Amino acid sequence: MLSTFQKFVPFIAVLALLTTSCKNNNTNDLAEEQAVATNETTTNFKALLKSLPEYSEAFSEGKIEGFVVSDDEGTYLNKNLIETNPHAVSVFNDTKTGHNADNWMYKMSNKEYFPAYKLTKGNTILIGSFVEYSGENNTPGIFFQLNTFSTNGTQKDYLIVFNRFNDQMVFKSEFEATADFSEVKVTSVEEEWLSFDEHGNITGEFAQPNVTNFSKTFNLTASGTFSEK
Repeated sequence: MLSTFQKFVPFIAVLALLTTSCKNNNTNDLAEEQAVATNETTTNFKALLKSLPEYSEAFSEGKIEGFVVSDDEGTYLNKNLIETNPHAVSVFNDTKTGHNADNWMYKMSNKEYFPAYKLTKGNTILIGSFVEYSGENNTPGIFFQLNTFSTNGTQKDYLIVFNRFNDQMVFKSEFEATADFSEVKVTSVEEEWLSFDEHGNITGEFAQPNVTNFSKTFNLTASGTFSEK
């Protein structure tokens, strides 16, 4: 006569097989989803590259500000000079290395990319892009950043080299770069125009702002990432 345990052995075996099968199916489904996402990124990356011009002096550091307009509401990109790209949304992301870990500019959300040019350096493709973003109090601002990618469209890093933002404080960043972008110097200025009480309420405006200046220099490494010098 079979014991109670022996009676349930076939059911336990079937349950184990079903559990293993479900795990395998889930793993396969995840792998397929990742493959589809990778293929989509690669396809959009190739389409984006095809639509972009090679780097030229029209987008050199001294001419970036010519694409930007400002008013009392904030800072915007002049859409008559450059347009959004339908492939950008699935290509650009926040993947980066450890540089500027505490910099508020790298923590902004609600970003829209307006890629301007491409530049190939060995196995790395650099794309320069304007970025519209919403800062404090939903005030619009503008970045220009250098994004680096592998040849299949996987983002390696990015570096914000230009910024214009004007709300309770004024933030400006400029940059200088070598012709091949192997070295990039970013200089930033913060202007504090308003005075506040201990509760954070605005109490007045300074006749001259309190100004803070700082700069950092970065090298674009052979692997396609930015390293602070």
